[in-house]
Amino acid sequence: MNKLTLMMLLAVMSNSAMAGWNKVTVNEEATIYAELSSLRKSGDTVKMWDITDLKKKNTADKFQSIKMLHEYDCKLQKSRILTYTMYSGNMGNGNVVNSSNHAHDWLPVKAGGIVLPLWKTACGK
Repeated sequence: MNKLTLMMLLAVMSNSAMAGWNKVTVNEEATIYAELSSLRKSGDTVKMWDITDLKKKNTADKFQSIKMLHEYDCKLQKSRILTYTMYSGNMGNGNVVNSSNHAHDWLPVKAGGIVLPLWKTACGK
């Protein structure tokens, strides 16, 4: 396989991998994406995967991105993390730095917080 064909194949594969992630919000520290195809609704609650992609690597924990499964209460405007994995590279690439499958406590979704755009996306607000 020649180099041009290999480069084109890698570009197509890279774009396909990104196709499922929709940009939700950007701030000075990160870009946050949601995987809309992962939305699962049950009554007033919705589960959805998201990725927080940091612009600079977190120096304390050595991660550049974190993929999370959030659960949102659309009626009570609350959220919680069900599972997460931290990666050394952008967009869930690189080595796994840390992970947890422990469901966190429900927290209110606050105005101005980074979870609000994800809650709005998941709940269709």
